Amino acid sequence: MTLTSGGCERRRPDTVHGADLLLRLRRQLQRHDGGGRGERARELVRERHVERARLQRAHRQARQHVVPVAGSELGTTEAIAIMEHIMERIAHATGKDPIDVRITNLDPEHISIKDMIDSFKRDTDYDERRTQIAKYNADNAWKKKGLKLAIMCFPISYEWNIPSTVSVYHGDGTVSVSHGGIEMGQGINTKVAQVCAYTLKVPLEKVTVLGTDSFVSPNSVVSSGSVASECVAYSTIKACEDLLRKLEPARNGPDQSWEDVVKKAYEKGINLQSNYMMSQTVDKLKPYNVYGVCVAEVELDVLTGRHEVTRVDFLEDVGISLSPDIDVGQVYIFFY
Repeated sequence: MTLTSGGCERRRPDTVHGADLLLRLRRQLQRHDGGGRGERARELVRERHVERARLQRAHRQARQHVVPVAGSELGTTEAIAIMEHIMERIAHATGKDPIDVRITNLDPEHISIKDMIDSFKRDTDYDERRTQIAKYNADNAWKKKGLKLAIMCFPISYEWNIPSTVSVYHGDGTVSVSHGGIEMGQGINTKVAQVCAYTLKVPLEKVTVLGTDSFVSPNSVVSSGSVASECVAYSTIKACEDLLRKLEPARNGPDQSWEDVVKKAYEKGINLQSNYMMSQTVDKLKPYNVYGVCVAEVELDVLTGRHEVTRVDFLEDVGISLSPDIDVGQVYIFFY
């Protein structure tokens, strides 16, 4: 069977399906009916029916037990792969740079990424390297190089409820935070501590983030979708702002120390704990897109198939970062 796409033809090898095999076995049975080989053919047909029924049962059971996971975005990988392939085929058929094809087909909503692409191409000498690689490939028969630029748009949207509780201890003015997010290496606790210290205007060493507790945060949701840190940070800011309002009656002036404010508030019977639960139903936080650009250079030995990634450059727009060191680390982790 011949498949035609973009002016190129591909030959798909013939495959033997279950129905084809059954037909062949029946023909064998007809030719050798009455002998030992005919009996063997009947046995093969029965075995094939049994195996086919078993596979169908297994397939039905698997479909019944597939449970979509929040944040997994089922089908995203396949959809991206299909569109990337389409862009590459258009570029190949028209002789254009693949990135120019992508820019031409950008949704107007995402046109702002064009500025990122233009500056990124300049910073990475993209056009010059393409010219050099084209010459290298023309001069070398057994080693080839490739250079590709890819773009990314990751939508951030806020859903569900994520709480945070901030407590201040009157003895020394230390602060503890317990929130509904799960620390799994993404640095959520560090960001929460920094946000809390910044809002309360206290030293970072005074803030401790406790482990997630369903007693303190009984109605929190799963940490996923790259939004848990922001949601928890938002809830922490709101809780801290409420705490600062409570502390106002205990303030005597701008030079008063944090410890003295806390002590005076305790003596006045002010509750030194505040809680806030971020909820999109109430807070109406504005969703946004995270954009990224990456260019990779690869060298291939066409005789052995050995390939090596010789250089990778990437750029991600993280906006106003909650913690630059953590966000840079997250970008590195995504690459490795």
